[in-house]
Amino acid sequence: MDETSLIRDYLRPLATHPGALSLKDDAALLSPAQGKDWVLTQDSLSAGVHFFPDDPLDSVAKKLLRVNLSDLAAKGATPVGYLLSCFWPHATHKKDILKFIQGLKADIHIFGGALLGGDTVYHDGPLAFTLTAIGEVPGGTMLTRSGARAGDAIYVSGTIGDAYLGLSLRRHPETYRFLKKAARDRLLQCYHLPQPQLLLGAALRGVASASMDISDGLALDLSRLIEASGAGAMLYLEKVPFSAEALTCLEHKSVSAHDLISGGDDYRLLFTAPNDKNEELLAISCNTNVSLARIGEITTGGGLHILDKNGKEVRLKKQGFVHGGK
Repeated sequence: MDETSLIRDYLRPLATHPGALSLKDDAALLSPAQGKDWVLTQDSLSAGVHFFPDDPLDSVAKKLLRVNLSDLAAKGATPVGYLLSCFWPHATHKKDILKFIQGLKADIHIFGGALLGGDTVYHDGPLAFTLTAIGEVPGGTMLTRSGARAGDAIYVSGTIGDAYLGLSLRRHPETYRFLKKAARDRLLQCYHLPQPQLLLGAALRGVASASMDISDGLALDLSRLIEASGAGAMLYLEKVPFSAEALTCLEHKSVSAHDLISGGDDYRLLFTAPNDKNEELLAISCNTNVSLARIGEITTGGGLHILDKNGKEVRLKKQGFVHGGK
């Protein structure tokens, strides 16, 4: 499929924002609404690194969009539009390209925003995609990593480690034969289709003191948050919320709690808040239907300290996934 046909027949219907100029120009034209700030983020997915080469491309498209939306959620932003670059191997079939676009279309319909432009390349390299997401927040309200202060409580949304288990299950299905099919399916879903928590992020504006999403592992991302805030943290391992499926895996010793807090792809929100925000956070949890767990507190001393149920400090072999690491 040539680029002109791809844009005209399949991508243009996704360009519903007037600033996209129906994808007929070299650039989009945007102006922030009065009293709004823009928030921009970008993520890339590459076959063999971020997804399996045989993964369905509609699922890959959804994950590409959702990992970017998770970044917007952590900033308290709502989506406006997207710039998409696709790197297709020469041998890519038209049906696979259309499957990717179908997945992208379905999720844009769910989460909002519009395609604003991008680029398409056919090459001899691997299948890869890059998406830039543009969101907006009321002026001066964007959540950052750097606002945590000593005494603040540390929270996470949802459960931790399910995506890590989904990836492990994808790689080594024989290890998880003790799980029922429904449990295996849910864990795989957590890995392939993260749930960006946009409503929660928006509700945390003015309540959370610092926020980020968990993409490379709870322990590593919490370390990044406290580094940005110039603070330390105490994380209580027994307070970290694990799903029923994760608890079953822990019982069968197919995984450790250390693995679950250092595994990537959770795309949950990690945030801090002053202690006087407890009632507001309870209301936010109820209104957004997202569970929140208090897992530690911000300290004056630098560094992250992880304590087990006996108060003994835990040492991790690795805190999380480091891009470019061995």
